[in-house]
Amino acid sequence: MEMTKVKFNLSVLNKENIEANIDEFLAHFYENRILDPEVKRENYLAALNKLQNNAIPTSKEYITIEENSNHDILHYLSNEKTADLYSHKDNLEIKEKINKALDLLKHLNPNLYTLIYKLVGTIIFSKSGDFSSATTPTHLGIIFLNPNESWEIVDYAESIYHEFIHLSIFLEDMIHNLFNSNEVQVKSVIRGVHRPLDKSFHAAIVSIGIMHLYYMTGDVKKQFQYMGELNDAVNELTQVDTYLDNKGKELLENMKLFSNTKDFEGINHCLGNE
Repeated sequence: MEMTKVKFNLSVLNKENIEANIDEFLAHFYENRILDPEVKRENYLAALNKLQNNAIPTSKEYITIEENSNHDILHYLSNEKTADLYSHKDNLEIKEKINKALDLLKHLNPNLYTLIYKLVGTIIFSKSGDFSSATTPTHLGIIFLNPNESWEIVDYAESIYHEFIHLSIFLEDMIHNLFNSNEVQVKSVIRGVHRPLDKSFHAAIVSIGIMHLYYMTGDVKKQFQYMGELNDAVNELTQVDTYLDNKGKELLENMKLFSNTKDFEGINHCLGNE
């Protein structure tokens, strides 16, 4: 295990790397290096708002949760400018479940929760669209949820972890460039169909995070639910790795390593650098 800890470094789930990416991003907006973690997060989200022309609601103490029926992200994701509103009762219940999901993630892995907190300013929920959750590279700092009535707390937690990984990959791509072309398609681990390289690359990493979540909860069946599909995706990605830049190839090598070792504790190590 010690050897794996030295070698395994899935950078988009690595505490030091994510913090370095935030620092690099902030260096383009602020002259002085920001040391205070709370000020750093505040300035990161403010810089995102300026860059993206957004108005991400933020709080210094917690991740903001709100229903929003008229937000740019809704139009971007579903071509809908508004959505039906939940009843007051349902609104409060969804907020409570999202908070419980965040508490679950904090309980399972405080280091993971801290990284989610650093990258996410607000979680928006709405009835819009035909997807259950989403993030976009033009709305960094925001997670969008469209929860199903049947969702349990762990389903909310899975969606939050899922979308946090996308945000981390978007930031990694912004700082380092993962792809030199997007002209090929690879089968997506999550959707089971061939999609553009960047989307299937994202999905492969997300599948590792989802399995890691269920490793932490002790759900042995779901812990390995995507392993076969991940193996197939890694093989396909390897065949088109000339379309990846160096950082993308490095991530792919670590996906290969995880696929071979199933080293969930290695992910815990990356998240906390312990």
